[in-house]
Amino acid sequence: YTIAEESVFSRFVQLPALGEEKIERIIAFEAQQNVPFPLEEVVWDYQLIAGGVGEQIQVVFVAIKAEILDQINRAVEETGLRTWIVDLTTMALYNAFQFNYADLSDCSLLLDIGARTTNLLFVEPGKMFTRSVPLGGSLVTSEVAKEFNESFAAAEFRKKRNAVAGGTREESNVIETEISRIARAAQSIWTRLQAEVMRSISHYCAQQHGNRPDRLFLSGGGAGTPGVREFFQEKLQLPVEIFDPLRNVPLANSGTLDTIASRKHLLGEPVGLALRVANRCPIELNLLPRSVVRRQEMERRRPH
Repeated sequence: YTIAEESVFSRFVQLPALGEEKIERIIAFEAQQNVPFPLEEVVWDYQLIAGGVGEQIQVVFVAIKAEILDQINRAVEETGLRTWIVDLTTMALYNAFQFNYADLSDCSLLLDIGARTTNLLFVEPGKMFTRSVPLGGSLVTSEVAKEFNESFAAAEFRKKRNAVAGGTREESNVIETEISRIARAAQSIWTRLQAEVMRSISHYCAQQHGNRPDRLFLSGGGAGTPGVREFFQEKLQLPVEIFDPLRNVPLANSGTLDTIASRKHLLGEPVGLALRVANRCPIELNLLPRSVVRRQEMERRRPH
């Protein structure tokens, strides 16, 4: 399963060119400097993003308070499932993106719009960067509820229904009016999110020495909100498309294609997690709870 970005501390650090024998020691030191909690209170992991021996190295550190992780893990294992890999949402998306869009040679920005937060994922050859902002689809739903003078639950249903709106010709005028009202209600949230996107692009270029994005991909539940694609295409002056995590993934049953065609933007994290089983991935962080690590160690020591 994946952990939401809002529950995790992550930091990207540039390290100088190091000999192979020094990398492990310097990373442990950097973790102590960058993780804002005592290391004995957190579960943490790291990944080398770019560089190698003799080159400057980009490292991402990820840490979560052990008590928060234990609480999430108990909820998962109470269903009868057993924990094997605990990934981070943005890293699962990165793996899914690299598997499906490895042919892109310039900079792409993936905007993953969730309920409470939006994750920004910058991807270019040999470099990646993530940032999370507290703006998401629930704020859009609140604006829709005000526009239609209805409850939050009714507004959420209306928003989702129109994200995949179809219907007969007689219904089309009514649907079009409803979609335009939803888009108008959501515009204030999209405007705030656009400002955060522009701020993040500036930070990525100035502090991370990255390139400006050449295209934008939309992912997450908010990507299905009416008008969101057109809004960002107009404001950012970039090609905008819905992220397709099944671009290079064959389907066992082609009959399901129509069912999932309008919901592909929801499948980024599941595809990223599935790839951890199928083959080696560019990012292989694993925030396993200590109780799970102990259990796995005991199972390895048991005789067949």
